[in-house]
Amino acid sequence: MSRYDWLAELKIGDEVIENNRIIKVTAIHKRHIICGLSKYRKTDGKDITSSGYYSRWITKIDDKAKAIIIENYKRNRLLRNINRAIFSDLDTDSLSKIVTILESSKDAQ
Repeated sequence: MSRYDWLAELKIGDEVIENNRIIKVTAIHKRHIICGLSKYRKTDGKDITSSGYYSRWITKIDDKAKAIIIENYKRNRLLRNINRAIFSDLDTDSLSKIVTILESSKDAQ
C-alpha cells in the first residue's frame, strides 16, 4: 500500500491540507487534482508548478490536523486584531481590564 493511495479516493468537495491551510478539491482530471486555481499530480499530490527549490503538496486531512489549523487561524486573527487596536482611544477602565487579563495570563505561565 502506497502512502499516496488516498489521492485516488478523493472526490470533488473533499478537503485537503496545503501549506497549513485547508482547501477543497474543485475538480479531478485523469492526471491532476484541482484545488481552486492550483493543480496537483494524482501520483504524489505535488503541485505541477513546483520547482526543486520550492514545492507544494496536498496532504490528507484528519480531525486532529483540521482542529490545529482552525485553532492557528483563530489565534492569528485575534493577534492581528490586537495588533491593529488603538489602545490610546480606550478609556482607563478598559485599559485596566486589559492589563489585568495580561497579568493573569503571565502568572498562569
